Amino acid sequence: MAAPYTALDIAASRATNGAIMKTKWVCWGFLTLAIVTEVAGTSMMSVFSEDNWLKYLMLYAFIGTSYYFLAKAAKRIPIGIAYALWEGLGISLIALVGIFWLGQIPSLLTAIGLMLAIVGIVMVTLGEEQSEASASC
Repeated sequence: MAAPYTALDIAASRATNGAIMKTKWVCWGFLTLAIVTEVAGTSMMSVFSEDNWLKYLMLYAFIGTSYYFLAKAAKRIPIGIAYALWEGLGISLIALVGIFWLGQIPSLLTAIGLMLAIVGIVMVTLGEEQSEASASC
């Protein structure tokens, strides 16, 4: 028995006029959405200075959505690569939010560590084997 469709699956199907989304590019799109929603959710921890229910509701919604998209991406992108990119790019982007939006100044060691993380992300991405999985996103 097939898994039930979620609202996001139905919306994605409608957006593509019912076409079956089997390309790996769709999975990379899901991974991008996972990273963006993770950064948005995590950034909310520092953006809202007061504790209120709306902050936590939005935080959980973004993080939950991020895991949903990560799971969709991992159907065709190897989980080690998907998770490394999700976590590495997420950390780097959150650090940039801290620098440019929240005025946080990183130490020299922190800046070097972030640059090394970005180099590692590039190496992992370039080293990915182009294996074709049978599952669609």
